[in-house]
Amino acid sequence: MTTKTIHESNLPTLDVGVTRWRRRSPKPITNWDLFTSLAGFWEDAVVDNIDEEYDRLVQHLRDGAKSAEDLRVTKRRLSYETLELIRQRGAARATGNYQLTSELAKRCREAIKEDLKER
Repeated sequence: MTTKTIHESNLPTLDVGVTRWRRRSPKPITNWDLFTSLAGFWEDAVVDNIDEEYDRLVQHLRDGAKSAEDLRVTKRRLSYETLELIRQRGAARATGNYQLTSELAKRCREAIKEDLKER
């Protein structure tokens, strides 16, 4: 068996890079300027995301408050009997009685139309 000596000049380009890599110290070097700039981008993105989430939450709360106010106004315009029909329909739906739910829904629609005509 003969052993050949490989010189760096005879290695392909890829192997030269590997050889250079092996000679490097294993100690990592941190480019703090790059790290700081990347951290700044990340922080900006997080702050922007928090701002967007906050804006979305505020809008959701406003929409909910408006919806609740509209519901209160509507409830004032409905008679007690109509509100009772709506409650019964909800109870029937919760029990899974779809036939009764359908019948009560029809009666609710008719009662609501009548109440809104009267007021």
